[in-house]
Amino acid sequence: MNEHFSTLRKDRELSFVRFVNFYNTVKLHTGISNMTIDTSNSVIDKKLIVGYCQTQYWVSIGYEKVVVCIDHYSERVKSLLTQSEASCAGIVTAYNPYSQLNNENENCLANELLRSFLVRNDYRFLESLNVDPTQTWPPEKSFFVFDLGLHAAQSIGRQFGQNAIVWVDHGAIARLILLR
Repeated sequence: MNEHFSTLRKDRELSFVRFVNFYNTVKLHTGISNMTIDTSNSVIDKKLIVGYCQTQYWVSIGYEKVVVCIDHYSERVKSLLTQSEASCAGIVTAYNPYSQLNNENENCLANELLRSFLVRNDYRFLESLNVDPTQTWPPEKSFFVFDLGLHAAQSIGRQFGQNAIVWVDHGAIARLILLR
């Protein structure tokens, strides 16, 4: 009899742990894809996270535009990484720190500081643009930075007051990385 109650208690404890894990994870239905992002340690509003996942990240290569989407493989990004002999890349911006809308002058100044930082530290990069397809947010200028390791991308994002960055590993799948 005690074994039976012990098993029930363990099952109930396991169910509680599963519930807590589920509660701390947001299932995002973005219209682009379904993805799960752990938000248990994040202070970022869930609606903002959904917005970041829906955003299209346009990378400029001359007259060509490569569209990067969160949690999607891109053959063009894979080719871009291979041609550039890069193992990974990050998309970083200095626009609208902590998702607080700044005026265009403040954003341009912050973005130039980010560009100067990248140049000073010998990073190779292309200009990019973060575009909200719902047009809730204005487009934000950004940089697609080659060989930007995950920790360096996170550090730069934090330095420029960002809630998140986009990081692409050698598999050419863009991932949203929350910073707060």
